[in-house]
Amino acid sequence: MTQTQTQTQTPPDTPDTPDMPMIPIRALTSRRVLLGLALATGLAGHVLSQEAPAPSPSATSQEAAVQALPGAQAVQAFILEQLRVSGQKAGDPGLVVLVARGEQVLAEVAMGQASVELGVPLQPSQVFRLGSVTKQFAAAAVLKLVDEGRIELQAPVSRYLPGYPGGGQFTVLQLLNHTAGVSSYTSFDGYMGGDIRLAKSTDDMVQVFAGKTDFPAGTQWRYSNSGYVLVGALVEKVSGRPWHEDIRERLLRPAGISEVAYPGEAAVVAGHVQGYSVSKDGALQQAMPLSMTQPHAAGALLGSARALWQWNRLLHEGGLLSPASYQAMVTPEGAAKAQRYGLGLVSEPWRGRLTYQHSGGIPGFSTQLAYQPDTRTTVVVLANSDSPTVQPGLLARRVMAMATGRPYPGQTVTAPDPGLLTAAAGLYVNAKGEERRFHVDGQRLVATRLQGRPLPLDSMGGRRFGSSRSTAVFHFLRDAQGRVGELVLYPDGDGQGERWTRQP
Repeated sequence: MTQTQTQTQTPPDTPDTPDMPMIPIRALTSRRVLLGLALATGLAGHVLSQEAPAPSPSATSQEAAVQALPGAQAVQAFILEQLRVSGQKAGDPGLVVLVARGEQVLAEVAMGQASVELGVPLQPSQVFRLGSVTKQFAAAAVLKLVDEGRIELQAPVSRYLPGYPGGGQFTVLQLLNHTAGVSSYTSFDGYMGGDIRLAKSTDDMVQVFAGKTDFPAGTQWRYSNSGYVLVGALVEKVSGRPWHEDIRERLLRPAGISEVAYPGEAAVVAGHVQGYSVSKDGALQQAMPLSMTQPHAAGALLGSARALWQWNRLLHEGGLLSPASYQAMVTPEGAAKAQRYGLGLVSEPWRGRLTYQHSGGIPGFSTQLAYQPDTRTTVVVLANSDSPTVQPGLLARRVMAMATGRPYPGQTVTAPDPGLLTAAAGLYVNAKGEERRFHVDGQRLVATRLQGRPLPLDSMGGRRFGSSRSTAVFHFLRDAQGRVGELVLYPDGDGQGERWTRQP
């Protein structure tokens, strides 16, 4: 399709029923839905407009609250405004955003190019590499085997993989929540610069990191892609088939989900967009070739936005797992509590509401999948760049907050007080001993955490600073003598803050 072409799609004959697999999920109050789809140059939007009836006297307070949330048109407009403010351009690599509430897709937006070279615009239905969003599928496969009595979470990994060095020192649960201590192969010096195009078997991949550890099991938390390669190996050993086939046959196919898949060594995947990176000198380039045998169960799946929404419904609402296994998946334990990491999912509050989420990053792609159980809201963000204009995680947070009626406060940039910039610069420490350093760069403060990326901050007036790249707001406090001795960090932009003390 050229950049001057416009494509339209006829709404389905039965717009009250979205096109999706039949999954045993509790029904919401019925609503009349009008489906409209508009595709334009570099921009595609899919909106479900609805006339929601007023809550009946018998409706629960939660149902009434859900019915009062922002509707499809408002959500669509908010997404488009966020993309406009971020500087996303129609001619660049872009992203797909989907927002759904229960059975209803509120909005699908695609902006940017599926192929910059050919001028092919992104469409909402296209397929992206999911990166580490894959991990929740692998974790669910293990938990399904737990429900069948074929795996025990507290059993040592050596019970299922007897040949793995040190497998008796950590459990299946510790593999799934990144507390096993297995060294992550993607952090090995030179690995990502090596021949990552080479197809490897599961045994080949396991040998890359076999026996290498960072700490005794259960004593710390550290994200490990190697751990999830072992998860894939475990699924293969117990199920008797490749890990991705087990996910497809036992989890996805029975629910009719076909657009989450493993590409293997396929040269062509229908609907697959091109992924992009930015070179050291800032030039746009195609992402480095990568055999998807190497990310394995840590990050090799592909999927579309709609397929991920269907997966969220299956996992969180459809009874895929037993109540005990589902609770284990969403409940951080042991050393993983501080990171709020369950089993392939992060469980944390977004704007005060419990959210289950995971991000993904792989050469050429960035992803975010989130679900809030109390409003049954899904947000999917898929980008075909590993250096996107707007970070999927940040966009997902802002869209989720707006769609669930708790938007982040607006940030108005003001001229900074030069004296405050100088006075605020320095090292600050919180009650947990964490450090943040602030320095002046022109008309901005720049915040840096240990091993973190610099975050440029703009003045918002009243000694408050924020960034378009973050939801956080930093409020610097002066003492009676006018010196800055503390700051209050508001991770959500308002609400409950955390005090940090300036160091001498």
